[in-house]
Amino acid sequence: MAIIFQLNKPVTVNVGWYLKNIKFTMLPRIAITPPLLSQDSELVNLRPVPVEFDPQPRDAFCPHINGTLALWHDPATWPGSVIPSGSGPITLPVGKRVLVSSCSFTSGVVYPSITIPVGSELVFDDAPITLWAQDIVVMGKLSIGGPSCRLLSNIEIKFFGAKNTSDRMGNNLGQKGIGVAPGGSLDIHGKQYHPTWARLASTAWME
Repeated sequence: MAIIFQLNKPVTVNVGWYLKNIKFTMLPRIAITPPLLSQDSELVNLRPVPVEFDPQPRDAFCPHINGTLALWHDPATWPGSVIPSGSGPITLPVGKRVLVSSCSFTSGVVYPSITIPVGSELVFDDAPITLWAQDIVVMGKLSIGGPSCRLLSNIEIKFFGAKNTSDRMGNNLGQKGIGVAPGGSLDIHGKQYHPTWARLASTAWME
């Protein structure tokens, strides 16, 4: 920014100088806008994560460490003793807390829909887990770690399906991703790094 003073009819008195009729001219600032994302998904390379990261709390209250959990891959967990194959929508049994682990989901299969009803809970183990799905509807609770139990394993949830405005999940939750209905709970706590970074969708000016 530059300021140009233009003095017209200066008036002097015995105590100093006074200026009137001052004209300020503000020169334009040249703004360079970086390129924005050109597509819905884009691979972004971030700076390497520091070797030293924040302490990872672990206590006896980890959601996946509970002897009362039913196992996803146990036929006794499901009505009719039939483990879901992923060929159709899946609804957890009402009132059950179900644990998923590395062997729970079939590799390469896209599960159309997984619904967690009120009173039920889907809990992820601290193990390498890959889940491909179109949507997960949470009316009960979905727990991946806890505030005092951060999971250290690599857990990947990938969603498939067209990007549109349909509301297959209901409650205006859309039709792709994780939808948490009113009264539902989503709790995710992974390995914590500090500091972390984010890529902005547009320029943020610092004055």
